[in-house]
Amino acid sequence: MILYKYYNKLEYPLEEFSSLNIPYRMGETLIYLMSNQIPFILRGGMALAYLVSDFTCDLKDCDIMINRRYREQLNHDLELYSDVTFFNKNMLGKDVLTLFWRANSGFHKLDILFMEELQLGSFKAILINGSYYTVSVIDLVWLWVEKLKKVAEAQERKATLEKTDKHAQIVLRLGKKLLENDIKSGFWPIIKEVTILDGYLKKALDYLSKNHKEFNHEYFYQIVTYVINHWRKSLNENIDLSTSYPRRYNQDFSIN
Repeated sequence: MILYKYYNKLEYPLEEFSSLNIPYRMGETLIYLMSNQIPFILRGGMALAYLVSDFTCDLKDCDIMINRRYREQLNHDLELYSDVTFFNKNMLGKDVLTLFWRANSGFHKLDILFMEELQLGSFKAILINGSYYTVSVIDLVWLWVEKLKKVAEAQERKATLEKTDKHAQIVLRLGKKLLENDIKSGFWPIIKEVTILDGYLKKALDYLSKNHKEFNHEYFYQIVTYVINHWRKSLNENIDLSTSYPRRYNQDFSIN
């Protein structure tokens, strides 16, 4: 998939977005999420972050800004108070919302604006350094991988081939376990298990991203697809990411 520029389909001019007073706290939240293995998933019309940690945050505390026009279109009662969390199933509406997150990724200082029709597994548009693009969840996985790679390079984490290969094998073994086991207790046990590999995963992905022959892209995406489909099973919302790999970004975020 290529990133398609989205200039002509914006409902509001860029100047209006720029004038919004978006607290930096959102950026801090997203930086935290992106630094902790986060492919995060969007469902229905509401942005729901299903994370690799126990992070939960209510809309008020996370400084989410929802355009009133779209809020009025909700087909269910949605009270935007501090007791409403991302994980409230009552928020799984199919209506269109406008959601603004301003974020600093830490290595490119991106201004990211998620907006318009947040649908099953995809962003309708994303603002990257002033340009609008469409981008899928799987692209975010690769942005995440690239972030880990950049961080590793910046800090000169150059482990030996033997050591990093060992870390890579640990990651792949975890994936095999996730695929083979019949996990009956839901999405969270899988995700919590992934967090155990925090340090190993960063080093492994750094190694794998530099050695394409050693990185089984298909296997990686099978793991991601398995986790997402397992979580969405109750609503019969299956998506197939197996045709989306490999996804690589260079420094200006175009596809290699």
